[in-house]
Amino acid sequence: MEKRYRKGEIRLVTPEQKYLDEIIENLREEDRREAWNAWRLSPTEVIEMSAKSAGEAWVILHNEKPVGIFGVSPKSFLTDTGIIWFLGTTEIEKIWLTFGKETSAIVQRFLKKYQRLENWAAFENKKTLRWLKKSGFQIEDPKPYGVYDEKFCYFWQTRGK
Repeated sequence: MEKRYRKGEIRLVTPEQKYLDEIIENLREEDRREAWNAWRLSPTEVIEMSAKSAGEAWVILHNEKPVGIFGVSPKSFLTDTGIIWFLGTTEIEKIWLTFGKETSAIVQRFLKKYQRLENWAAFENKKTLRWLKKSGFQIEDPKPYGVYDEKFCYFWQTRGK
């Protein structure tokens, strides 16, 4: 296991299947709904697809228990845009403030590799939208998105912002 970051009881490590399995089992309901409403993906599909497609991905451990996974995936080989994403378990609430404070440094790390970071977040997921705004992302008004045109907000941030 590779340790890359530590702050108290929080560590970021490279994804391993045992961590992914535990995150899948305990995924937050809002993340389950968002994956289903946007792409009709199960928790297993969205987590494994995200981890495998990522240019960089990290599992968040709190007291050695996986509480979330996040990363950035290249949008295509033709652009320097990254698709940033985050999926958490119900236990993420215990470290939300600490992790939230560290997000800006992580986003800046990703922006060293990508000129632009972007994605879509469910309009109903207000906590995620607040976290994105505090992390420096621009958030657009909700628009129909996904398989059944549910309300989602497009968000983005560019290098130098």
